[in-house]
Formats: sequence, C-alpha cells, structure tokens
Amino acid sequence: MIKIFIKKFVIIFYNLQNIIFGRLQYDRPSRRVLDLDKQRNLNTINTVEIFLNNSTFKLSNQHPYINAFYSKELFEISPLKAFNEIKNFETIKLEWSKKNPKFKTNFDYLPFEKIAGAIGNYSELFNYLKYRFNIENKKTKPKIIVADKKQITNQHLFKHFENYIDLIENPKDFNQKKFIVEVNKMAIDVASIFNGKYYPHPFAANFVNQKLKKVRNKTFHQFRLSVDDLEYGFKNLEKVGINKKDWYVLFHIRDGKGDECRNSKPETYLRAMKNIIDKGGWVIRVGRHEKFRFPKIDRLFDYSFSEIANDRMDIFLAATCKFCVGTSSGYAPIPKYFGKPLLLTNCLPVAAYLELNNRDIFLPKKLIDKKTKRKVNFENYFGFPINYFTRPNIFIKNELEIINNSQEDLEKAVDEMFNLNIGNPSSQFLNKNNLFRKKLKDDLEKDFDFPLEHECNFSETLINQYL
Repeated sequence: MIKIFIKKFVIIFYNLQNIIFGRLQYDRPSRRVLDLDKQRNLNTINTVEIFLNNSTFKLSNQHPYINAFYSKELFEISPLKAFNEIKNFETIKLEWSKKNPKFKTNFDYLPFEKIAGAIGNYSELFNYLKYRFNIENKKTKPKIIVADKKQITNQHLFKHFENYIDLIENPKDFNQKKFIVEVNKMAIDVASIFNGKYYPHPFAANFVNQKLKKVRNKTFHQFRLSVDDLEYGFKNLEKVGINKKDWYVLFHIRDGKGDECRNSKPETYLRAMKNIIDKGGWVIRVGRHEKFRFPKIDRLFDYSFSEIANDRMDIFLAATCKFCVGTSSGYAPIPKYFGKPLLLTNCLPVAAYLELNNRDIFLPKKLIDKKTKRKVNFENYFGFPINYFTRPNIFIKNELEIINNSQEDLEKAVDEMFNLNIGNPSSQFLNKNNLFRKKLKDDLEKDFDFPLEHECNFSETLINQYL
C-alpha cells in the first residue's frame, strides 16, 4: 500500500513539475510552437489554416520537432502537402542534431501515443516493427518511455509487442525527456518510414508487405495466443452458450460520438449478420458500450453489452474468429495481427485497402462530387490525395458527400467474404477482381517512388461502379 502511494505521489510530482517548468526543456523555436498550440486551445486561433500560416512553421524543413508537428496538422487539410513536408524527416533530424549535439541520442524512440490512447494506434507500431526487424534487420529495440504502465492501452494486446520494445517506466524521464524524444523519434505518429523516407501509413505498409514476401525467416510477424488465453476465452464463451466447436464472425461497427465520416449505422448490418447465422455460424458484435443495441436473435451475441466484455476477451475474439467485418475503427486491424481475414466495410480513407491481402475484401463508402452530383471518378477516388482524406472538414472543403453502404451491399459483401474464406468463391467474383486489380495497376498514376501492389479483393458492389 505504501509503495503504491509513493508511486502515485512521484507521478503527480513530476506531472506538476512538467506543467510548471516543462517548456524549458524545449529550444526557443519549439517553445513558440507550444505557445501557438496553447493559444489555439484557448480558441484565440479559429482555423487550422490560420494556425499553420504562422511564420514559425517556416522552420519545418530545418527542425525535426516543428516538422513533425506541422506535418501532422497538415495531414488534416492537405495530405499532399503534408507528405512533402514529412518525407525527409530523417534527413532533417540528422542535420539538426549535428548542429544541436546536446540533444542527440543514439537511441530510436517511439511516440508514447502508439501504445496509449486509441487502440488503433497499435496499427502503425505493428507495421513499423515488421519493417524494423524483418527488412532493416535491426537488432536493437526501439524505446518507449511511460510514466506508469497503467497508461498502456489494453495490456493483453501490448504483451504481444513488449518483447520487441524497450519499455522504460519512469515518471521523471517521461516528463523531462519529452523534447529529447521528439527530436530523436521515429515519426510513426505522423507517417510511416520506408527506405529512409516517410509515406502516408497505408502506402508505406504496402511497400513493406511487398518486401516481406521475399523474407523467409521473419523475426516479427503474426501473433499467437497462449494456452492460458485460449482456455480463458473459451471458458467465457461457454457462459453465453458458444462452444469450442462453434464458429463465429465478428462485427465491429463504429457508431461513436462525432466524426460521422468514420461512423456507420449498426442496424444496416442486420441482414448481413443473419446471412452468417443462416449458414450455421455465430455473430459476435464486438466493441464496448456502443449506442445501438441489436435485437435478441438466436446466435447473435451482442458482446459489447455483456458481462464477459473486457480487454483480454477483445483480443481472444480477434484471434479466434473465422473473419472480422470491420469499419473505420481501431479494432479492425487487430484480427489481422493474428492472421485472420478482414472484410473492411463503410471505410474511409479509401487507401486503407493497400494494407489488405488476398484473403480480405474491401467495400468503402461512396464519394459524391457535390458540384456534378456524380460519384468521384476512378482516378481520383483511388488516387492520392483523395484516397487519404480522413477528417470531416477535408470532405466538406472539397465538396464531397459521403454515402454509406446499403443493407444490400453489406449482405452481399459478407456473403462474398464467407465464400472466399470458408466456402468457394464464384468464378465471376475472382475474374472481376483480377480485372479490377489490373485496372488499378494500369490506370492509377504513380504517386510515390515505389509501385503499389493491389492484392486485396473488392466487393462486386464496388467493382460494378467502376468496371
């Protein structure tokens, strides 16, 4: 009890110290950015555009902290400009450290946020570790500093990462080395690295996955559950009537507050769920304390409102499902960490398909050009930068209307997913996908230094719009 009290006291002490004196660890240009950000939080700066027009950000091409900060903000309004800012982060970091050797370290730090906050933050960490250990073949572990291990999001997911990370639990370092971390970090909170340059996350993941096909013995790859985790999970499922011999499909349907461009309507998935039930499977709706409650239907388990819902079960279900039906949410990538297929529906950004493989299917939201009242054409819809639009404001600014998948579209996609991974896909589905992937390869411009590989499958609903 005394140890716990002392630990809490130490954490509070260094947090307060950081609030009062923390800005002193930053250099003068970085302090100006901190002051600007404070003004914005006090609502004295109205828009992102006004905020980013400040002359301080002219140092972006010379200062790693300013470059990463500026680029992250810029991705919200202009992915193309943001990419051009962040792509040379490693060079900027190296040149700046030569002029400022007192801030230089020999360690690779990773942003604390990659294991804290939203569970989706793990996605960029997973892709980075695949790159670091399998392609760069580095032997050293990157460092992450936390004040308290309790800050880590879902300890049961993190344990699969911890052998590949040098985790430092130190409230003093967490608060007093913030600037050191920022100017020595791998900037995976902004973009992802490949061959020394940074690219938007799904593009870099695509490049990495192409390279990984040629790597025989992978150091960091798919995760596996322990025997204890398996026993724990199956025992909990038995409490709700799901036995070991039963198979199930997960549905994670984002319907949180705000950010409607990533939200979906859970009720539109009901027909798709019944499709799985009619085939003899269980449907498990994952998530936590969602807004919409599904009606009581035999073999439809609304886990998100159940007594067995917890972090450990979240990971167990992701690792043991037949496949997952996901949306633009942080949970969607987790089954793929365990090698499970993913049907990604109602998804934005469109570029998310670049991270999928040949066992996955993609069905994004439709984009309508408000000026022409027509769907966005093929080259723009699948091309950069529109395919990396993520926030509501950028769609509004570019006069794009977002249309969700219909009930019929979702039911068809789930049927296609079942046939692809459990049954037998139709020759029509396979042939159309071959033609569509060829169209992606032939018609899209080369936006970056490396060619993209279009490996995943697309629902015929989408294919028929453009083929």
